[in-house]
Amino acid sequence: MMRLNILRGVLIIALCCVFSGFVKADNIHLCATLAASNPCNSNNAMPFSGTTAYVYGNPTGNDSLFLAILQPAAGNSGNFNTITDLWSALGESPDQNYPNLSSTISQDLIASGITATSFNAADIGFGLWTTSGQSVAVPVEPNGTFIFAFTETPDGKLGLVSPFSSSFGTVGQTTPPPPVPEPMSLLLFGSGFAVMLVKKGLRKS
Repeated sequence: MMRLNILRGVLIIALCCVFSGFVKADNIHLCATLAASNPCNSNNAMPFSGTTAYVYGNPTGNDSLFLAILQPAAGNSGNFNTITDLWSALGESPDQNYPNLSSTISQDLIASGITATSFNAADIGFGLWTTSGQSVAVPVEPNGTFIFAFTETPDGKLGLVSPFSSSFGTVGQTTPPPPVPEPMSLLLFGSGFAVMLVKKGLRKS
């Protein structure tokens, strides 16, 4: 009987350690809205069309905050592909293989409706993550870009990673608008238009 109780106790402790590990790993959430009581933890990745997001969780104050930006790429041409994992593409030192390519493709399809086959992965740093609900600027990206948050410890190792359930697939975003013509270009266009009007006037006379 005593042996059975000891085994039960060991099992309970082991389960507590496992689940506490999961909570720690998931204790960062990327949210589209600012709401102190909202961890933005959905069932799947969420569609996103804004330019500001909020990062909730339990910041240590010592870890650096990043957004991973994964743009869909043709075929296997992206640096996050069937051969290269995401963290190698981003130059991180992980102790996990989440997120893998197939799951990211599946979640991106759910959130954005875009079917990717690989991604061009890059990251954007925001300095230290000091506050739950900290705002981050999200760049305008092509539709179907997958975005999640992660942290890096002071010694350069991968820290927390937002789960799929609080990450984004972009919708309703477009590539940046074309550049505004330079003043000189406008001047040349105006001059040419004026010459055309003058010639037209001379022909009528």
